[in-house]
Amino acid sequence: LGLAVTIKPQFGVLAFIPLVSGQLVLLVIAGLVVIGLFAIGWLTMNTPMDYVDNLLPYLGEPRSYNNGSISGIALNLGWNSTVEYLCLAALLAVTVAAVVLLWRWRFSDPVMWAFSTLGVLFVAIIMSSGLHQAYYCMWLLPMAVTVLCRRSPMHNPVMWLAFFIFMTSTHWPVGEIPVLPEVFGNLQTVAWLAVPFATVWWAVAERRRDTADC
Repeated sequence: LGLAVTIKPQFGVLAFIPLVSGQLVLLVIAGLVVIGLFAIGWLTMNTPMDYVDNLLPYLGEPRSYNNGSISGIALNLGWNSTVEYLCLAALLAVTVAAVVLLWRWRFSDPVMWAFSTLGVLFVAIIMSSGLHQAYYCMWLLPMAVTVLCRRSPMHNPVMWLAFFIFMTSTHWPVGEIPVLPEVFGNLQTVAWLAVPFATVWWAVAERRRDTADC
């Protein structure tokens, strides 16, 4: 966890599982690793303030190219801030719903619960950040492996379609169907956003099926 966060801050999502599982010692150790590595880097850099003056502002600004995040789309399509914030709020709401609905399998199927929850959280943090690129889909591979579990959001066909799209870098043929808005020109963005929605859909269907069986 410490090494991962040092490489990419988004990997801080991994801390959610030990946090809710009460593994606080793990979090302390990971934090010390981050602090230690950061200190080594700071002390061995010729101009360490470049990290604060140049890198941090760059990371906080959405890139206007090769960026599939909500902020990137808003920048490219000229959305006003209200539309952007509404999209971010909707993503946050669906993500929270997915995490809450997955909680019921925390003890009965901890592997599926952990990997699926992390997958949904990764989608939320990446799509709401300043940058999303295609290769980030590697972070969702643990969620894909849960297809081998008895129950998993990966049993939802929508999820398979989404994974196929962003694993194969599939793009919509822009211009051939002009009625579609420009945002759908890159299907990867739509596929990423479909993950938490499909997870909620699957979890609700499972709950209804269990209720009917009772």
